[in-house]
Amino acid sequence: MNAWWGGLCAVALSQAAGAGLLVFAARRPRGLVESAALAWLTGALFSACVVFVVGALRLPWHPLALAVPHALVAVAGGWCARRRARGRVQNAAAKTVALSLRADSARTTLSTRALQAALALAILLVAAHTLREGARFADSHAVWALRAKVVASDGGFEGSYWREWSDAHDRRAYPPLLSLSGAWVQSWGDALDAAPTKLVNLGFYLALLGLTHAALARRLGARAALAGTALLALSRPVVLGAGWGVADLPLAAYTLAAVCEFARSRRGDTWIAAISLAGAVLCKYEGVWIAGLVLLAASSVQSQRSGRVAVWRAALLPALLGALWVALMLSLQVPFAFGPHAELAPETASFLARLSVAARALLNHALRPQWLFLAPLALVLTLARRPARRTRFTRLGTRVVLALLLVDLSVYAFQAGDTNALLATTLERLLLQVFPLAFVLTLCALSRRRAPR
Repeated sequence: MNAWWGGLCAVALSQAAGAGLLVFAARRPRGLVESAALAWLTGALFSACVVFVVGALRLPWHPLALAVPHALVAVAGGWCARRRARGRVQNAAAKTVALSLRADSARTTLSTRALQAALALAILLVAAHTLREGARFADSHAVWALRAKVVASDGGFEGSYWREWSDAHDRRAYPPLLSLSGAWVQSWGDALDAAPTKLVNLGFYLALLGLTHAALARRLGARAALAGTALLALSRPVVLGAGWGVADLPLAAYTLAAVCEFARSRRGDTWIAAISLAGAVLCKYEGVWIAGLVLLAASSVQSQRSGRVAVWRAALLPALLGALWVALMLSLQVPFAFGPHAELAPETASFLARLSVAARALLNHALRPQWLFLAPLALVLTLARRPARRTRFTRLGTRVVLALLLVDLSVYAFQAGDTNALLATTLERLLLQVFPLAFVLTLCALSRRRAPR
């Protein structure tokens, strides 16, 4: 089978499996765009877990064998959804959603159609750029695409790469979601070509836009949501993240999904939040402390003990999946490497010097035009001072953004090495992890419309 057609089949199966799991995990009706975005986040995590189980247990490696769990989950979810719809009268919430969608389509104006066309054009341009770029970016090739190719070619974790190969910048034990999802896609191609794995990155790009649109539509209205989503779709950080093929964009999508789920109600959809946190933990090392910060922030906005218990229950799934990956790496005697191996520069030899350099670099990046002049600290603090805007989403999102920026600054300050070189290679991607959430919060802060709780 052609590598690209095989990749499309794999991506479609991941989406179908995610939609099937979403039937069991989601308790509330959602719009089509939001459901599709969450289905991709869930399906990508499920595909990575299937590849992990097959490889770790040394089961027969074949694309059809890997496809069986996907098909079973998709069919079970479809059967359950159909049974629910047939067995009882459509609930009032679902009817309300359908009627509102029908009313919105009837009121579609020329400006709305223009915004839809602009968003579609932006997506097509970024999709073409992402797929054309392939795995050329250094980290994309050396970390995620390389491991995907190794797992797909070896049929698991038994090759020499895991037991013998290493270099000065060993990243074999790096969180595996993007690599295992890429291995799932590559297993469907005739040739082990790394380029089709960019379909996975494109899926995360579309999921991020879908989540952004859903969050803005609920708080600002349909047209403002389209305009904001189109602006985010063409923003430099998001376009670069999609084209590079790094895990920071998926991590941003999972972070936004987790915050939105915890903010939906007092208890939230615990399973959806747990899936989002698990995806964050398996994306990058930074996902571990992002998940911890989201849990702490979500717990802090809960007024009842039952709500706080539900929040921390969502930590079980990411803890389990993270522990399984650590156990596999320890069994293969693969070391966990943290931070760069760089000489200590004289100008950043002290803690305060590194903190000062990192703070100036962060503020300089946040105020650049390509970051939409987004100063998360200033705008989010302004939002926090306005009592009329203190919804559950804004309180939770504000705490996550500010805490994450402070943690990133602390990591730079405590990291012994050449801070300037480290900032040059990592700062832009660290900001990308929080940029979509800060972007949504900023638009909510600038809007005069009263947002729902």
